[in-house]
Amino acid sequence: MVLLLTQADIRPLAEDSSHLEGAFKAIEDSFREHLRGQASLYAGSDLPLTGPQRTLRVLPSGSPANGAGLRLNPLVGRLDNPDSFVNLLFDGSNGQLLCLMAGDDINVVRTAVPAGVGARYLAPDGARVVGMLGTGRQSRGQLIALKHALPGIERVRVYSPTKDHRTAYAEEMTRRVGVPVEAVDNERLAAEGADVIGVTSNAKEPVLQPAWVRPGALVISMSAGQIAPEVVLGSRVVVASRPEVVESRREPYRSLIADGRWSADGVAATMAEVIEGQKPGRLSQDQTVLFEMPGMSVWDTAVMRWAYDWALANELGSTFHLTTV
Repeated sequence: MVLLLTQADIRPLAEDSSHLEGAFKAIEDSFREHLRGQASLYAGSDLPLTGPQRTLRVLPSGSPANGAGLRLNPLVGRLDNPDSFVNLLFDGSNGQLLCLMAGDDINVVRTAVPAGVGARYLAPDGARVVGMLGTGRQSRGQLIALKHALPGIERVRVYSPTKDHRTAYAEEMTRRVGVPVEAVDNERLAAEGADVIGVTSNAKEPVLQPAWVRPGALVISMSAGQIAPEVVLGSRVVVASRPEVVESRREPYRSLIADGRWSADGVAATMAEVIEGQKPGRLSQDQTVLFEMPGMSVWDTAVMRWAYDWALANELGSTFHLTTV
């Protein structure tokens, strides 16, 4: 039988932070599996849709512990269509379809929790202040994960170019994370003096400058091109995956390598090496650390399996057969 999990089934799991420790463990284990060569990173494929620059992203993933998965989502700019973000989970031993689940909320968890894992290992001791650059769904998910990882957080500052967006974010997230979230008028006010800075903007140019980053802060970068090159040069760089940062040459690394100001040797460690204790996350409390966090396909199946097991344990969802039995 195939388990069907709708957004309504999964939303309590995605929105209730009391469940997050299971997701943290799933993501940490996926890092370990990749480090040990038990789980590979797979490239996604973009299938063309009708219309210019419209594609369907298909991303496979898999590991011995979690089975195999497919994440499918359209890339068509702003998308409000229902039934468009789909996850499929397959049994790792025989390829049988185990679950068809809505991806809308669970995919936010899939991206947010690695940031929380990074903060747990890389944030300075006694982190109290968070600066968030961006107010979208990823920013909301990331802040929840950061508060779970760093329960000592006392206040948050947030900036978005749209005043209404940052004001609404501040009101909502104050309720959700239980600490004051203040909307501020520019990026500098959000970042300056923060212990942890989450860069979750959808901008196409740098939104974080080195002068705003206090010594010892943790900067979490999830999208290419949103931090100034000098932030990289002034930081200990820890990456989710070396190939995703160095070989794909995402910005600002591409430009820094081309200019001869940085090289692949500038990567101090992968997150998996830090988790396993093979390399330190930071060398001192006043050292700025940059966690460069491009997505890893191994996260997908890890989070799918976590959601699937939770739903089974709580007898949620409905079942169906594709084949007559």
